Amino acid sequence: MEIATRTTWQNTPMPEARAELQFEKKFQPWEVTRLKNGLIPHEMEDKWFIFFEDNYLYFHRSWTGIEIFRIELAMAADGSATVKQCWVNRDKDQYNSHNEESELHTIRLLFEQLLTQR
Repeated sequence: MEIATRTTWQNTPMPEARAELQFEKKFQPWEVTRLKNGLIPHEMEDKWFIFFEDNYLYFHRSWTGIEIFRIELAMAADGSATVKQCWVNRDKDQYNSHNEESELHTIRLLFEQLLTQR
């Protein structure tokens, strides 16, 4: 499996216009290993490019490269991790959603996809 890195796919950093989301989650060591692999789009239907770097997960739309979510993980000595902070892009020209419930649902779905991919 190829590990996603910043140079694997086009990506544009999140602008200063962002908001913090209240998202809590703990990951077991095996889950952290999967998160670090990220997600590389392989088909047109794959809507996300996700990579891990310096304790951050970066979530970019695959077609535009625009960063929509960024999540900082607090790593524990046993290899587990918890979400320390979570941000969402609030630049209306890049991402026009202000429904926190929907955004949190999307994040949960993305984590499910990351953790179940082969």
